[in-house]
Amino acid sequence: MGTEFIGNGKLSIVMPQHIGKVIEDFGEDLSTDAVNPAKSKLFTVDPEPELLSEAKADTFHSLTAKLLWIGKRARPDSETAVSFLCTRVHAPTTEDWGKLHRAIKFLKRTTTDKRIMGADNILKLESSWVDASYAVHDNMRGHTGRAMSFGWGVVHEKASKQKINAQSSTEFVVGVSEYVPHKVQIINFLIAQRYNIMAKCILYQDN
Repeated sequence: MGTEFIGNGKLSIVMPQHIGKVIEDFGEDLSTDAVNPAKSKLFTVDPEPELLSEAKADTFHSLTAKLLWIGKRARPDSETAVSFLCTRVHAPTTEDWGKLHRAIKFLKRTTTDKRIMGADNILKLESSWVDASYAVHDNMRGHTGRAMSFGWGVVHEKASKQKINAQSSTEFVVGVSEYVPHKVQIINFLIAQRYNIMAKCILYQDN
């Protein structure tokens, strides 16, 4: 993982070697570009799927785990797609393989893109955002996206399938309740490092 302090309290992170290893292990044609890591039908699941062979399913699981590693550290822009792929590793299908193909093509196109994080003020964790999509998974559960910032870039993010089913009017509450502990944990960590967090810590949610 390549890291570089670039001034004004900012840090850049890049992982071209890890992405290159994923491309090598995938071993299929990636000659066409993908401008984003997933198409609009990311969460659509074929009701009569064709399962992958055991060997290819193992490869799918391994590559998805590697993408998760990359996404969490350097490429949060891929996390929604990768979080969905993580829900499919128990019985991946040819359709899932195509979605994996798309995510890897996107990372190949953007291999040298850098994640840049910074803090306008380490004492002000003022911005966190939570939003959720209702019943997008095949078992009618929602999908939540969350992010936190100290002012420049995202210092923590998470995209994941919700753990319970919810009514459309309450799905955002599920997303908020799942993310609040992460925010509290970061605040407590900073307090333990003797940073006096005095500013309001605001969490924005879309109802």
